[in-house]
Amino acid sequence: MARRIPIDDCQPSQLLLSAKKLRGVLEWADPDEFAPDPVLVLPAADVPRIDATAVDAPYVVIDGHTRAFVAHCCGVDTLESRIEDASDVERNALEIYAHCVEWCLEESITTPADFAGRVVSHETYLEEWVGRCHDLESVLWSEDEDERGSERGVEVGGDTDDEDGDVT
Repeated sequence: MARRIPIDDCQPSQLLLSAKKLRGVLEWADPDEFAPDPVLVLPAADVPRIDATAVDAPYVVIDGHTRAFVAHCCGVDTLESRIEDASDVERNALEIYAHCVEWCLEESITTPADFAGRVVSHETYLEEWVGRCHDLESVLWSEDEDERGSERGVEVGGDTDDEDGDVT
């Protein structure tokens, strides 16, 4: 389901942005009429909590962080968003998003505006963010295998092929 939601109602699930991806969005973005593809969000209530820290925003961004940040920079108040159904997201992916949101809350990243000062080289982004997600994914897979006795995987923490290549 697609709808416009206030940009400040979008809790990021990512700590860093890639300068390369940011340049890519800025190449096609029209600051006077910024209208990117919808960002993907989950209702925050559907993302498991890691500790007692609650998410204040009603939605968690799971794809489109760079577009959301550029929208903020262009003065956009609402984002075209596609609300994902948590039942369509694998359990491991929901757990990874929960950890990512927890990391964001620890770093006081609560809206797309908070990416100011958090844009890094693409290489640093891959090492520090994507690498961190892959490490978490490996730990969760290992725990999942121990619990269920089977191997499961999800595509979280790597580059996607969308326009801005955000981590999913």
